[in-house]
Amino acid sequence: MDAKKKEPLLRVVKHAELSRAQSIGLRILAVALALVVGGVFIAAIGYNPFEIYGTIISGCFRSPMAFQATVKFCIPMCISALGVTLAFKMRFWNIGGEGQLIMGAVFASFFALFCSGMPHFLLLAVMFVAGFVGGGLWGLIPAACR
Repeated sequence: MDAKKKEPLLRVVKHAELSRAQSIGLRILAVALALVVGGVFIAAIGYNPFEIYGTIISGCFRSPMAFQATVKFCIPMCISALGVTLAFKMRFWNIGGEGQLIMGAVFASFFALFCSGMPHFLLLAVMFVAGFVGGGLWGLIPAACR
């Protein structure tokens, strides 16, 4: 039996040899490629990708309330992305960040709805812990299957 260390199929590697301009260009290329691939899928279901992308952009900036709603929906996704980024930096795979966020919110909401008689400071602490536990339990499911 060969005692070689098994190499992971995918790795996140920092490319220190890229210049700043190359790094920016790579990011622009990634966004452009994502828009093109998304446009192909949109066109495949019979819609005009330019109209769809235009509606998305105009919908975000249509009014101050629309922009506020956009930011409100982006904040949880950014927090989830930050958590996944930290996991990747520690060389852990965590592909369920959004689900963990949702399950944490479900656990915290349970206590907010059904334990309203508690003192507020204690209720906030219990909700905080319940959110951690809920997200952790949801993340434990794929970890146990691995």
